[in-house]
Amino acid sequence: LKLLNVSILYSYWTSIKFVYFSTPVYLFINNYIFMNIYAFFYYSFHLFIS
Repeated sequence: LKLLNVSILYSYWTSIKFVYFSTPVYLFINNYIFMNIYAFFYYSFHLFIS
């Protein structure tokens, strides 16, 4: 019975995850965070060099 509940929860979670990760909002947020991290490393790297 417990195993059945876990499998139901897992399938529910994967479907939510699929919907969430395929939305443009997630892609936008992910891109934004990635660009911020990239810019931070790029900036600090140039500060380190000069």
